[in-house]
Amino acid sequence: MRARCHLSRLPRVGPFVVIAANRLSIGLDHDFAVVLERSPGARKLLVLDSSERLDAPSAVKLNALLEALVARFANGDRSWRIVIISQLTGFEDLLRAVSVTVNWPTVIVPALTNPAIRAALASVPSLAWIANDADVLPLFANLRTLGWVIAAASSFAQGETIALTSAAAIADRLWTRWTAGAARAQLQRLLMRLALRDAAFERSFALSELDSGDLAAFDQRSAELPLLVNTRNRIEFQHDLASDWARYQRFKEIADDVSQWATFATQPLWIGALRLFGQFLLDQPDQAAHGWDKALADLRSTDNVAAIDLLLDALCLDSNLDRHLAERADLFFANDGDLLVRLFHRFLHVATVPSIPDHLAFGDGLRIYLEADMRFPIIARWAPMGRFLRVYGDRVAALGAPIVARVCKAWLSSLPATLGDEPTPMRDVFARVALEAARATQIQSLARRWGGGEDSGKLIYATALSGAGDLPEQVSAFALEMAQRRTLAETTQRRVDELRAADRARFATRHQEPRQRRRAIPAVSISSTEYLPPWPMGPAGRLDHEYRDAVLHANGLALMMRSDPAAAAEVLLACIVDDQPTRDYNHSPLLDDDLGIDSDHASYPTMFWHSPFFSFLQVSPEAALTALKQLIDFAMERWAAGARRAVMIPSISMVLGDGTPRTFLGNSYHFGWSQL
Repeated sequence: MRARCHLSRLPRVGPFVVIAANRLSIGLDHDFAVVLERSPGARKLLVLDSSERLDAPSAVKLNALLEALVARFANGDRSWRIVIISQLTGFEDLLRAVSVTVNWPTVIVPALTNPAIRAALASVPSLAWIANDADVLPLFANLRTLGWVIAAASSFAQGETIALTSAAAIADRLWTRWTAGAARAQLQRLLMRLALRDAAFERSFALSELDSGDLAAFDQRSAELPLLVNTRNRIEFQHDLASDWARYQRFKEIADDVSQWATFATQPLWIGALRLFGQFLLDQPDQAAHGWDKALADLRSTDNVAAIDLLLDALCLDSNLDRHLAERADLFFANDGDLLVRLFHRFLHVATVPSIPDHLAFGDGLRIYLEADMRFPIIARWAPMGRFLRVYGDRVAALGAPIVARVCKAWLSSLPATLGDEPTPMRDVFARVALEAARATQIQSLARRWGGGEDSGKLIYATALSGAGDLPEQVSAFALEMAQRRTLAETTQRRVDELRAADRARFATRHQEPRQRRRAIPAVSISSTEYLPPWPMGPAGRLDHEYRDAVLHANGLALMMRSDPAAAAEVLLACIVDDQPTRDYNHSPLLDDDLGIDSDHASYPTMFWHSPFFSFLQVSPEAALTALKQLIDFAMERWAAGARRAVMIPSISMVLGDGTPRTFLGNSYHFGWSQL
């Protein structure tokens, strides 16, 4: 048995209010939960479609209904399955009201792939020209859009004056075709009015309530117009996308009244139309007077964040994103790139989908955070951003913004190094931007002793290291510099010196008049600690703690362990060995061991899978074992060096199979380390 409840088709008062109070009007004589419970059959499926169309009270009632169903079926009855179908973007807060579904498995329906779109378009001779344009294909990733375009193939002939550069351009061509005829204006008016009522949760419209002009226009409609009359003599949109497009046309009517259309930015059912409208504004010839630039300036003057975000979304979804950004480079890079940083946040939102592993267990309140952090790219939307970063990558990286690293990480960590026999497109671009962003953070940290804070440095460094497979030599060189195992690159040192000189000059300008200082009384300090030179296998100076954290606790060396195992081993040892070696004359080897290893409280509790050596042994066992032996030998040498003179150092001597005698320092405690 398959029960399907299409929520957008039920009357406005709310689907589950209707079911509870007026069941007879829709043919239900009993409580819906009872009907489901007593339905016959061993395998039954309840599909709740268009759940994003629920208003807030109905969402609460849906949650109560589902809780009742779950309680009824909790006694081992597995005959029912419930599927909730919904859009995600813009409706997250509403859908969270249906809290019973928080831990239900989620399936993200992927957009159509470029090969599938190309095959569909190529099957229609007049659309073959679109099939060969890789930049345009992503605009047809929505199956409904592709179907409408194929049905209206004659309106998409090659050489039309309006280029297909955005979803808005496609919507405009279809709108012109659907409303063609003598009653064009009346039909367009009807569609926009119905779309406004649809956005107010009125899903269908009685024929008897239309005026004579609307009825006449409706009777003259094209067969392709996505309006239909249901069995209850009510008009409804064939698809939600059609009502979005009609609302978009309404926005064009009030395009210059920014304050009016901006009020809709916080209403989820208007988000799709506003994004289309933003793309329409991008293509206006006079940007200063009537375009996207003018709208953005007006919104920034009133600090309308929600509307600004939707304008940025429109830019991110445009196939000419790289060109639009290049034309507005001065605007986006101004004020330390604050607008560009915001655009990257929006891009990461609209160009990815949540990708939470099925096996991951988490509490009810954690999903919102996991959905924000675990995301997979919508491949077709990344090409324009990749083209922009290929040209402006250095300027973007110089911002040192953590969101830049997050964008690079989304691509580098989600896609393999190769697709078939070919390198994955744009991995080199994002790897280079990630590396340069880490360089910018490195320079700031060295010049100003700045640590970043809030794990931002950890994210930036870990993302840069994840490009080791794409830029093996450059990433290895950077990793060794950060581990204080190599001197700084000449260009890096020069930028550090320039930054320090600029800071000194700025300070001197602020304090031109020397201040009289009191003569300080010399401090007398007696310490039992002696600072020692760096250990041969350790760092030559203090390590950036966020870099060390990226190496030891963010699996930062995972790809370098494959591409350059020797460099990975050297970096790993440098991050483990103490970067400030000392000798404490009050130290008692009977009470604590001085092994020359840096304290790492984040590795507790001590489990073998917490250590980077766990993955290193799996990827490059020979290099990992060599590094482990070096580390153990070093630790035991430091332990033995702490003993008093004339004290016999515990050890075990044995003869190896080839006759070589070996002596291993340590006592029963040290030889039992593997059991701890």
